[in-house]
Amino acid sequence: MKWRASCLKFCTIALASGCLTASSQAQQQRPAQKPTVTLPSLTAQGFEIKASVASYLVLQKGKDVWLCYMLATRSTCEPAE
Repeated sequence: MKWRASCLKFCTIALASGCLTASSQAQQQRPAQKPTVTLPSLTAQGFEIKASVASYLVLQKGKDVWLCYMLATRSTCEPAE
């Protein structure tokens, strides 16, 4: 019986350790998120709306062009490539 109890303790510790290690590795492998750029932040920097295509707005300031996806509650913008 003592052998089973110590084996159970060892297995429990090994399982918990493996779960924690896997969790920390998964967090490290996530790609870094880009900072969120919004339509108001771009217009505040002097970008002008040049066109709209479906749910997208095209903003331009000089040679820089951004595409903003518009929803009723928020916008997300990415540089056009």
